[in-house]
Amino acid sequence: MVVCFESQSYLRHVSLRKGPLQTAGVSRTPRLWTTAAWVDYFRANAVTGRAIPWRSGAALTDAERAAIGRSLQAWQLGETSEGHHLRAAAVRYAERVGDADYPAAIDLFIREEQRHGAMLGRFLDLAGIGRVEADWGDYLFRAARYWLTNMEAWTTPVLMVETLAMVYYNAIRRATGSHVLRTICSQILADEVAHVRFQCERLARILRGRPRFGLWLTMLAQQLGFLVVLLLVWLGHRRALRAGGYGWRRYWRAAWDRMRAAWRSMDPRRYHWDD
Repeated sequence: MVVCFESQSYLRHVSLRKGPLQTAGVSRTPRLWTTAAWVDYFRANAVTGRAIPWRSGAALTDAERAAIGRSLQAWQLGETSEGHHLRAAAVRYAERVGDADYPAAIDLFIREEQRHGAMLGRFLDLAGIGRVEADWGDYLFRAARYWLTNMEAWTTPVLMVETLAMVYYNAIRRATGSHVLRTICSQILADEVAHVRFQCERLARILRGRPRFGLWLTMLAQQLGFLVVLLLVWLGHRRALRAGGYGWRRYWRAAWDRMRAAWRSMDPRRYHWDD
């Protein structure tokens, strides 16, 4: 799988010893990581990461505040979900497929997303922007998650949002001179490489054994769904994206490039299966 950001420099900050990322480059018929390996990865990643230079202050200009402030508030809210429905779905799924480690992996994944929300929230407070408790985009996504009852239906939109998050945070990083915010974005982007991989591998397991026509229908449905999510993110965050150099055409190309890479990575036919 080739999952990259606009700047390849982020990849140099991610240790290749963190196993799931070893196959982020050229594909060599990789094996899926076990769920236990993902648990180990998330636990290790929880105690590593960039030091955020909080003491340097937010250093956000008035122009930057106007361009990205409201967008950051909305995105920060989306990173703060407690994940109750996902945890419950993960437990049911794990019992059905006999993967006892999966609930722990999902719990650690949620905690990592919440750390992103905590960092963004602290920055918003530091910058004097403050946080919001409601946003229409977050409301739509949470409402959709409430009705998702199986792991494929839950994982797919999460993967799409995380793929777009890689475009979004690169845009925010480019849109500001704040050392604090740029460091936060770099950390989140590094984490999202593994998040995308984690979701893709799970979908590969779920899709394994699905007939060719079924896979084609799945991809068609996902393409339509991604188009909707892509448009909603643009509608809600276009000013911030433009501030980071992502006009409509660039955003469109970057979003589809990243999602196509994710689709390649979730194709069960590209993996070596031991059983």
